Amino acid sequence: MSVIAIVLNEASASAKGLLELHRILGVSLQDIKEKASSREPIVEVEIFEGEYQAHAELIRAVTIALKKHNISANYYEIPYGEHYSGNSRLSTWRIDSDNVEGILTAADAEIERQLNG
Repeated sequence: MSVIAIVLNEASASAKGLLELHRILGVSLQDIKEKASSREPIVEVEIFEGEYQAHAELIRAVTIALKKHNISANYYEIPYGEHYSGNSRLSTWRIDSDNVEGILTAADAEIERQLNG
């Protein structure tokens, strides 16, 4: 399946926004700031590896927090087996937050179909 990566565009996001991301992600504020300044993903998770529900909730919570605090970010849907770091094809995998929600909504529907099928 695919990996969703979220990369902050701003190293200087509001303190309130960074605190919310800190609570959601369970990582240090310093880690979030360092990833933002080095343009590394604050989230890079394979949607269907392990617990889908937990991954979907994490991605949605981060996306909501970014919108709420007007923090600009880039989103990527990276094919399974590929990684964000050092990848020359990132621009082909760039999506927006609406695409991310569409992917999660479609996955929710498919899981529901399989459970009730």
